[in-house]
Amino acid sequence: MPYRRVILRHALRNALIVPVTLIFLELNGVLSQVVVVEVFFQYAGFGRMLFDAANFGDIQVLQAATRWRWPFAVGRNCYRTPPTFFLNPRVPLRLVPT
Repeated sequence: MPYRRVILRHALRNALIVPVTLIFLELNGVLSQVVVVEVFFQYAGFGRMLFDAANFGDIQVLQAATRWRWPFAVGRNCYRTPPTFFLNPRVPLRLVPT
């Protein structure tokens, strides 16, 4: 078996499992850090809107933002499974836990 095939097929696949998992786990953290960046640098955006809603007690805006954000948390898990399954065939390919 050629050396290049061993590296690409076995070593690289096993080495990429952890970075792929960590990238997808960090996506929710990026959405949370938007609040800090937008407040600190005075940008008008989603994070600033959440910060102002929390300061002024605007519950409806906070509820709407929560309803807007949860699909990203669920979608992150759905998008993480196929690449992880490709890299590690021992991971079961199912989107809904049983």
